[in-house]
Amino acid sequence: MIFDRIRNFLLYPNLPKQLLDFVEHAEFKEGKIEIEGDIIFAIGLNYETKNESEGLWEAHRRYLDIHYIIQGEELVHVSHIDRMKPINEYQDDFQLFEGKPTHEVLLTAGDFLVLYPHEVHKTSIINKGVSNVKKFVIKVLLP
Repeated sequence: MIFDRIRNFLLYPNLPKQLLDFVEHAEFKEGKIEIEGDIIFAIGLNYETKNESEGLWEAHRRYLDIHYIIQGEELVHVSHIDRMKPINEYQDDFQLFEGKPTHEVLLTAGDFLVLYPHEVHKTSIINKGVSNVKKFVIKVLLP
């Protein structure tokens, strides 16, 4: 897991540099946005945060998840996949889990969070009150 401000993005040499250009210049829109076909793409999301009990634990095997917050704030719970119990079969780069968080991250506008395949996560959680969140989730195909 990497958690930082977008201004520090270039400190992480293994992250694709074109993503910084994308988040700094892209106009927000909901839905899938191609950056490099199915190798790198973004999903624009706009929602209100919800109670922790309403969220889903998820993990992805083929893609790195990079959450970039444009507006609002949300808590993200994270746990190592070894501490979680799968509740469905893996399909379409998505698997659901149940378990308890080992880390909690507060994301606010200008923050980004990188999640690797072994990091199960639950997003969109209320912090102090309901927040309208606009963000990009950028997917990067792993080698």
